[in-house]
Amino acid sequence: EKFLVIVREIPEPPPSLAEPRVAGGAAPPVMGRPATGFVATDVAAEGVSSALENITRANQAMRALYEVAEAMGTRLSVADTMALLAAKLTPLVPASSWTLYLYDPATGVSRCEFATGLDSDLLRQIEVPFGAGAIGWMARRAEPIVNARPGADFEAARVSGASSTLKSMVAFPLLVRERFIGALAAYHVEPDHFTAAHLRVLDRVSAQAAKVVQDALVFEQIRSDSLTDSLTGLANSRAFIAHTEREMAKADRQDTQRALLVIDVDR
Repeated sequence: EKFLVIVREIPEPPPSLAEPRVAGGAAPPVMGRPATGFVATDVAAEGVSSALENITRANQAMRALYEVAEAMGTRLSVADTMALLAAKLTPLVPASSWTLYLYDPATGVSRCEFATGLDSDLLRQIEVPFGAGAIGWMARRAEPIVNARPGADFEAARVSGASSTLKSMVAFPLLVRERFIGALAAYHVEPDHFTAAHLRVLDRVSAQAAKVVQDALVFEQIRSDSLTDSLTGLANSRAFIAHTEREMAKADRQDTQRALLVIDVDR
C-alpha cells in the first residue's frame, strides 16, 4: 500500500521527455519504460549502483564499529587499547599514523602517550602546553578538529629537527564526565585528506574510547600503587617477588644462571 502511495505521488515526466507521436496520432510502442513514467537511462542505473555501494560501505563501517566496541573492553593497558583501536579504525579512517594524547591538569600539558605508524618516534616527543598548537587548542575548547597542520604541534612542543612528512590530522577529544582527559588523533601524508565522514566515525567511537582509556589509566595506577611502597616510593615485596619470578623463568628458558645480591640498609 505504501508503495502505491509513493507511485501515485511521483510527478508525470515533462513534455520534453514524452515519446514523440507518429502520424495518425498513435503513440509508438515503448519497451522498457518504468511504470512510474520516468525514462530508463544510464544515469538512473548509475544512481542505483552508487546507492548500493554506499549501503555496502555503510554496512562495512557498522560492522567495523561493532568490532571496535566489542573488543575495546578486553584490553587492560593503554598501549594495548590503543594498538587495538588503531588496527580496527584504520579501515574506516585511513591514516598514516595514530596517536593518543593525555592531558595533565596539574601541568596543563597534553603529552603523546602512544604513537604508531609513520614518524611515530617524532610524535612521541610531543608535549603541548594548554592552548598551544592544534592539540593544545583542543584541550582549551574540547572540540574536534579536522585537517589541522601537524607542524603546529611540533613547533609548540619545540621538537628539534622535526621534519615530519605528515601534512594533515584529524583529532577528537576524549571526555569523561565533560572533563577533557586527552585526544585521539590520526595523521596522513596528504594535505586535507580527512573528511566529515572520518570525523563522524571518531565521534561514534570517542565516547567509549574515552571510558576505556580512563579505565586503563586507573588500572595502570592501581597496578603501580600495588607494587610501590607508599612511604619511600620504592618497589615493595610484591614487586620484588614478581620480578624474581620473571628472571628465574627467563634463566630456565635460556639455561643461564642468576645471582641475587641482598643489601640491608639502615639510616
